[in-house]
Amino acid sequence: MNGNDNRHGRLVTRRVQKIISSFYTICFLLFCTNVISAGEALQNRAIKVASNIPGKSIKQRKLNEYLVTVKSGANEKEVRRAFAQYKIHSIAKIAERVFLIVISEDPGPEQMEKTAKTSQKIEAVQPNFLYQAL
Repeated sequence: MNGNDNRHGRLVTRRVQKIISSFYTICFLLFCTNVISAGEALQNRAIKVASNIPGKSIKQRKLNEYLVTVKSGANEKEVRRAFAQYKIHSIAKIAERVFLIVISEDPGPEQMEKTAKTSQKIEAVQPNFLYQAL
């Protein structure tokens, strides 16, 4: 009987150890999940706060670079003509009706939009925004 009691005691001890080990594993995984969720919540909160600050934007742009969309039938000459006053450094066609222009004298996005509206060949202009994965 003594040998069976020892073996039974060792089996119970191993089972208890497995249960305790499983319990700690579950606790650890729950902790990690909560930490990750809390981190994501803080990051989302930071983005929301940053986007609500007047005059601040989480969008960043490449200085002196703009994307210009022209109307159907328009070409590079119309882009050069419309924005010549800002001393165009280079123009690259990046899509059917979209050009990337690099200018030497950047008046800012608002003034570029006003200038675009004076041309009948320009449909839209926007800064060349930089995007980051969050």
